[in-house]
Amino acid sequence: MIAPSITLADFARDYLGGRSDKTAKKRIASDGIPHYRDGARILIKQSDAELWREAHQAKTVQTGIKQLLAEIVARTAPGRPA
Repeated sequence: MIAPSITLADFARDYLGGRSDKTAKKRIASDGIPHYRDGARILIKQSDAELWREAHQAKTVQTGIKQLLAEIVARTAPGRPA
């Protein structure tokens, strides 16, 4: 059985908020998302796209929390004028 795959355009639309195919191609290369070619088309297993989404969302949330904590520490640091 062959795993369901999505095209580069589908990945751009569904996982990158409608960004261009060129942006999707760059993201695939920079993030190391597994993909394969069927002739001229770039295909990504749907399961790999979902794993990428989960990892990307977790990273984004974690970065947001770290940034929020850094801002709180900066505001409450000793010696800061009230």
